[in-house]
Amino acid sequence: MCALQSIRRLCRSAVEAHEAGNGVNADFLLHQACVLAEGLHSPVLEAKVLNTRGVIALANRRRKAALGFLARAQAKVDARIGRNNKLYAVISSNLRRAEMPGGDAGLCARSERPAGARAEAPALDAERRSRPRPSTILL
Repeated sequence: MCALQSIRRLCRSAVEAHEAGNGVNADFLLHQACVLAEGLHSPVLEAKVLNTRGVIALANRRRKAALGFLARAQAKVDARIGRNNKLYAVISSNLRRAEMPGGDAGLCARSERPAGARAEAPALDAERRSRPRPSTILL
């Protein structure tokens, strides 16, 4: 199997592990994908893997780690192919989301709920927000 196929398989397995609630395994798989991508000396591929790692970290409420991964991904794309491309736009959008106050928050505070809202509604919303959107993951 070629390295690119291995990286894609690792990233897909990481997303599946995250969706199954195994964040530690997801992080390990993405770390392995990063190591392989670095070995190929492709900044664009590295940026895609770092973006995925950042999105998963943010979904797991690890905001500081997400900011680091996404900032590195953005810098790699900017240095290699510039800012006028879809990859840079997607990574920048993910980075802005991570930088927002409460961008990694799951449950909203009671005072933030609309009047008459049931307590269960934020939990359902939090579950939906904890899953990465397909457009945010690039591999």
